[in-house]
Amino acid sequence: MHIAPVSFTGQTKYLYGYGTSKEERYRDLDKELKQAWTARKEGIDAAPNYMALPIMNKKGQELSFKYIVNGEPANVKDNPISETHLKNLFTNFYKLEKIGLCHKSLSQNNVFYDDKGKVEIGSMKNAQPFVEMKDGGYIHEEDYNLPSCAFPSNADSYELNGLCYYIADFDDDNEEIDFVRKYLQQKSVYHDVRADFLVNQGFSAASPTVVMEDIKSIVFDNPSDEVVEYTKDKLELFALNKEAKHLWYKGNKFVNGKAKPKERFASVILMLEALRLSASLNKRTKELSETSDNDAESYYFALENEYLKSLEAEIFNDVQIYGDDNFCCPQYGKSKGLFLGSKKDRKFFNDIIEGMKLDDPFFKTDNEINMLVKLYKGLTNSWSPAMNDIHGRDFELNVISGHSG
Repeated sequence: MHIAPVSFTGQTKYLYGYGTSKEERYRDLDKELKQAWTARKEGIDAAPNYMALPIMNKKGQELSFKYIVNGEPANVKDNPISETHLKNLFTNFYKLEKIGLCHKSLSQNNVFYDDKGKVEIGSMKNAQPFVEMKDGGYIHEEDYNLPSCAFPSNADSYELNGLCYYIADFDDDNEEIDFVRKYLQQKSVYHDVRADFLVNQGFSAASPTVVMEDIKSIVFDNPSDEVVEYTKDKLELFALNKEAKHLWYKGNKFVNGKAKPKERFASVILMLEALRLSASLNKRTKELSETSDNDAESYYFALENEYLKSLEAEIFNDVQIYGDDNFCCPQYGKSKGLFLGSKKDRKFFNDIIEGMKLDDPFFKTDNEINMLVKLYKGLTNSWSPAMNDIHGRDFELNVISGHSG
């Protein structure tokens, strides 16, 4: 069960619980209610405000919740994010962190912007408590490849799950750059407040956790063109990576008994493009950390370079696993299996993967990615159910003869 498609602006909607049994659905609703109530009590604009309303559905008489949300998801053309929105957005993020909550689903459809600058945050059951204490402060459960000393950030979650899609809709590059600059300037205040909060919580002002917040506050206050361009490209990387995983999920989902294998193939091509961009950003942040005349900026890019190394390794691992799986997946499509290419094609793919060294100069990685993209696009264009059967028999014969690979 799910929330209806979003087009709020004060409209009444109904929220249902998720679960296979009535008890599970009630527990899910109860969690949502408690989290939203806790957030509102602390001054957070948490959506929605609920009132109980019994409804009848196919499963019998159950409980749903009637609510009103002020605002709609952000949209560059119809509902753009203003500076007032950004101020209120970061205020809500900080207040969540102050009570120990980090929202794991700050997607476009869970953050609502009205025409007066107010921002509401929905799906509060996904606002989870930080896991444990270290050095006097909370540490996040899902680190998104961030250093272990990083204080949990709802802004990071929002960039990863929502903002990356918002900026992708800009048609004008200058407008996009202008928005990213304003976003960072408002984020500077957010990091400054977080630094003070951490010190008040017992962190040393010289601890890596506080220094990280101070550095970001300084760098974002008047961000250089390099910082703005990097942030824009990093958000593009987030969108690419998430879309690749979304396509992989769609390719594995059977609708009316029919699979969509080409979604899986397209997913790997997007993963390769994400790998290309992450390698480029890795190289760029390393160079900027070594050449910047600004000490704070140099420190910031060094932190980002460590982050990019981790993220690049994660994307490379996805390319390696999912890219190979498309060549020989006997369990796909029940008994038919999925076979993108021949044994020779699979070996060519894996030989390039094995030869890729992510610490090598970027041009080498870029050339290898070009070869893999060309291979995958060619095989995708020539793939058909009939070719799938031919490749499948090739792999079956190879297994029988004892030379599977």
